[in-house]
Amino acid sequence: MVRRLPPLVALRAFEAVGRTGSLRKAARDLGVGHTVVGRHIATLEEWLGCEVLLSDFRGVQLTARGAEFHRVVSSAFAMIEQGAENMQASQRGELRLWCAPGLAMTWLMPRLASMRTALGDANIVLSVRDDLTDFGTAQIDIAIHYGPYAAEGIRCEELAHPRMLPVASPEFVAAHPELKTAADLLKTSLLHERSTRPWEHWLKASGIDNPGTITGQRLHHAHIAMEAALLGEGVALVNWLLVRAHLNAGRLIEMVPSDIRLDGYLFCAPAEKWDDDLVTRMRDWLRAEMKDARA
Repeated sequence: MVRRLPPLVALRAFEAVGRTGSLRKAARDLGVGHTVVGRHIATLEEWLGCEVLLSDFRGVQLTARGAEFHRVVSSAFAMIEQGAENMQASQRGELRLWCAPGLAMTWLMPRLASMRTALGDANIVLSVRDDLTDFGTAQIDIAIHYGPYAAEGIRCEELAHPRMLPVASPEFVAAHPELKTAADLLKTSLLHERSTRPWEHWLKASGIDNPGTITGQRLHHAHIAMEAALLGEGVALVNWLLVRAHLNAGRLIEMVPSDIRLDGYLFCAPAEKWDDDLVTRMRDWLRAEMKDARA
């Protein structure tokens, strides 16, 4: 059956105008003159039998029906773009990866050679991200995410659920011998990520239900808080995967031993890519490398 579709060139012009809000900007985007874009819009309106664009002294704007149709066209173009990028990446042998910042900096980078071996000749395209809001529509193969996540069309598997440890430098520990319990830590300088919630949850799991107002420096990412702890700035709350090397080397000390676990690391991928060769190899490699943290 032959599909009844508007002219593709008219749809491209319409998508560009709606996206840029201007005939001239759309023309620059498409590499044509603005009068050509105007003719394409007129062709589309004739084909649809209704106006999709209004023009006045302020410029152009979509009509109500035009805005509704633009959402459909934009979504279709996004799907085509993503499909084409997926095909190109497959031909190039690329694995496009998002990773939580702390894990990327302190855990993944030292294992880069091992990861390359596991993936064969594939090129790794790594982006550091802790927000998966647009993961489902981005041109990404997998994400390694810390914390809960669920989205339509995305499949996830927990890789590790590591302990959370309050850590400080040997110098800081020596200067504060009075800090022996979880409650004692409230008397000193606590180092936070973007909020105080991880410390609040850890303290509650330690038996402190009402810690009061928790103060301290907010440093946005776990690996930055850990770096501040290494410099003697206070006590950071860091998961075992990130801090293990520093603990083994004696650069940081666990202040209050416990077996408290908060969130875990998830391996996430679009469901249709879950069994792709490179995605499967990466998942298997991560499982093996993180097996100690699952205990």
